[in-house]
Amino acid sequence: MNSKNSKSGSGESQDRKSVPLLVVAGPTGSGKSRIAAEAARELNGEIVCADSRQLYRGIAVASAQPDSETLRMVPHHLYAVLDTAEPCSAGRFRDLAEPVLDQIVERGRLPFLVGGTGFYLKAALGRASLAPPAGSDTVATLSARASMEGSGKLWDELAERDPVSAKRIHRNDGYRIVRALAILADTGKAASSFAKAGDGRPHVFVALKVPRPVLVERLDARCARMVAGGALDEARLLLARALPPKTPVLRAIGFPHLFAHLEGRLSLDRALERMRADTRQYAKQQMTWLRSQPNVRWVDASDQRAAAAELVQIASGC
Repeated sequence: MNSKNSKSGSGESQDRKSVPLLVVAGPTGSGKSRIAAEAARELNGEIVCADSRQLYRGIAVASAQPDSETLRMVPHHLYAVLDTAEPCSAGRFRDLAEPVLDQIVERGRLPFLVGGTGFYLKAALGRASLAPPAGSDTVATLSARASMEGSGKLWDELAERDPVSAKRIHRNDGYRIVRALAILADTGKAASSFAKAGDGRPHVFVALKVPRPVLVERLDARCARMVAGGALDEARLLLARALPPKTPVLRAIGFPHLFAHLEGRLSLDRALERMRADTRQYAKQQMTWLRSQPNVRWVDASDQRAAAAELVQIASGC
């Protein structure tokens, strides 16, 4: 892979979608932002955010957006572009990301798609079937049923009504079962009936890995830095906006516990403890998803400089 100019030798424009891009994914705390920036600097690259929280303004600390030094290294796109009141589905993210990726290629530079939100990555790559988002009330009702009856019971219902989707979803995957049933309820159509994902953009998918004990240590330390470095102020400003309770950003990791502390329902130590636990669990879920993806190139991110050098090597050899 290289960052060739978007003109072919004959002077005709290349198909922009045929130009490869480099995906840099990994669990939260793996150092994606800095590693990708260092590699992009060497490869004439530009970075596009694929993190569902880092898209939002006003939560730079709590969402671990790249720091100012990292942002100066290479052009970054789609960080802090949405107001916290705005919802963002995978479909909307695709609509935001596609033109940016195309423009980077047109400039003769290498696009880096960087983030840990799996469905956003798949959407931008053209590998996701984007059914319309289900209504929040429907999801809430079905989620309550799943809690009371168990996800297996709902899976049985899904198997009767949308067997194609049920075949792709494990009976213990409550989130995807609820989503599929909610789409059925809201649209009258099976989730499996919507347009399937295409072949997608050519790309190389790199996933960063860190030994679990090292990652846990990093995550615990980062949560403490967030709380000390401004996440509480961000939570306070969000509370002051009195956003509707179902606003997605209010449910982002850390905020529910910080809100509870600010409202006097939880000590700061306890809020930090729960924030750490949620962050560790989220990292575990991200790793599970990454292991399920095809054609992943794994890079050890224990040493960030070495990881960036390996990214350069991978990209240069494509």
